[in-house]
Amino acid sequence: MGRFAFPVCILFAVVLSCSTDPSDPDFLITSVEFTGDSTAAGAEPYLEFTLQWEAPSPETRFQYTVYRSDSPGIQDDPSEASELVTLQGRTWADSDSLEWGSVFYYAIMAESSSGSSRWSNEVSAVTPVSPFPAPVQLSFERQLFFLCDLEWSQYEGGEDFRWYVLYRSNHPGIARTHPTRTTRPS
Repeated sequence: MGRFAFPVCILFAVVLSCSTDPSDPDFLITSVEFTGDSTAAGAEPYLEFTLQWEAPSPETRFQYTVYRSDSPGIQDDPSEASELVTLQGRTWADSDSLEWGSVFYYAIMAESSSGSSRWSNEVSAVTPVSPFPAPVQLSFERQLFFLCDLEWSQYEGGEDFRWYVLYRSNHPGIARTHPTRTTRPS
């Protein structure tokens, strides 16, 4: 019987890395709370989220930039997100152009006075479904030049609304963020 000799080599490698992976944030958004009013009773309903976060390092002063997007991955491409505000505090309320029944993603970049920056985790927030019913039998009739008549039937749900908000756009899929006129029901 023959014997074969094989050289045995064991290789050890040590890999050190500094992660910029969004799943490994430098600091955390600790709270995203819906602080708006989604009921149709009382005052006009509105959308608002209040965000709170911890400081990346308690001994360093940071300036925070809050980003929001309608899709995840803000840290991967911040230019695709809206830069909402830059502040030094660690609490902020967002009520800018939120839409009913939508998902929004938030991430925060902290920048120190020395210029180094760090990313928070990314969180999502869902706005409530609109408490306002859609108009019934909305119709449009063109008049002279740039005038038109809009007509709709009153909502049959038993509630009488104090006002209607009309929106206008040059494109389909109108975003409900730019009201043009508030009209009282006739």
